[in-house]
Amino acid sequence: MSKFRKLPTSMVTFYELFFLVASIILSLSGCSRCSQEQRVPPKKPTGNEQIAALVPASQNRINQDYEIRFYTLNIGSPDSGYDAYEVLHKGKRVCFDKDGRFSVRTSDNKDYSPKQGESITVKDITGDGIPDLIISMWSGGAHCCYSTYIFSLGEQFNKIDEIEGYHDVFDFKDFNGDGIYELVGRDWVFAYWRVPFASSPAPLVILEYKNGKYVLAHAFMKKAPPEDIEKEIYLTKSEFDGEVPARLWSNMLDLIYTGNGQFALDFFNKAWPENRKGKEEFMQSFKEQLAASKYWSEIKIMNGWDAQ
Repeated sequence: MSKFRKLPTSMVTFYELFFLVASIILSLSGCSRCSQEQRVPPKKPTGNEQIAALVPASQNRINQDYEIRFYTLNIGSPDSGYDAYEVLHKGKRVCFDKDGRFSVRTSDNKDYSPKQGESITVKDITGDGIPDLIISMWSGGAHCCYSTYIFSLGEQFNKIDEIEGYHDVFDFKDFNGDGIYELVGRDWVFAYWRVPFASSPAPLVILEYKNGKYVLAHAFMKKAPPEDIEKEIYLTKSEFDGEVPARLWSNMLDLIYTGNGQFALDFFNKAWPENRKGKEEFMQSFKEQLAASKYWSEIKIMNGWDAQ
C-alpha cells in the first residue's frame, strides 16, 4: 500500500483549476505591462536638453557672407523640415531657432530641406536690391500652425517680418510684375467660431511690403460686390434652422475683406429671417470676433470705418 494518501478527485480538480487561473492572470498582467511599455513614444527633449541633443544635419552656403546650418533630433523625417537652424554672417551667428520644423522656401512657393553641401539660392523679393532668405516653420500640429520668416541678407542682417499663417501657408505672388512679391493667405480668426473647423470661413488676405513690413494690400484686395448677391441672400436665408448657418458670416467676411463693409451689413439685415430671435446678440458677437483679427485696424481703414 502506498504511504501517500490519494486525494479526492474533487480536490485535485480544485487545485488544478487554481493554478491554471493564477498562471493565466500572471501571464496577462505581464503581457499588459509589455504592451504598455511598447506603446510609450520616444520622449522629445525640451529646453537645454533639446539643444544638447541637436545633431548637425546640413551646412549650406548662401553667398560669400552668409551660410545656414540645420540641426536634427533624429525624430521624424527631414522631409518635413529640420528641428533647428542658425544663420551665420561672416562666421558669426545672427539667428537661431529651434521651436518647430524648418525648411527653406522659394519665391515660387516650393519648400525643401537642403542636403549637406547644397547651395541655397536667394533673391530680392522686397525691391530694395538686397537678397532675402525665406524660412518656413511648421509647429507639427495636424493642421496648425504655419509661419513664414523673411530675412534680409545685407551688410546688416535683418528679420523683415514673421507672417503667421496659422492653419495655412502664405504664398508669394507678384501681382503687377514689378519684381516685388506680395503674400497671399487667409485670416483664420473665425476658425472654430460657432462651427467645426471644416466649416469655418477664412477670408482671403493679400499683404504687400510697405515701409519695411508687410501690411494689407488694399489695392489688390478691394473688389466690386458680386452681382448675384440677391441670390446669395435668398440661399442663406433658406439655410436657417436650429442654428445660424455659417454661410451667413462667410458671405459677410468675403464682403468686408474686399472693402464692401456696408454691403456686408446690408446682407446681414436682409438674410436674417424677420421673426428670428438673437439678431443683435449675433451681430455683437460677430463684431467682437472680427475685432480680434490681427488685421482689424487695416480692415477698418479699407472699409472706411476708422473714423467711427
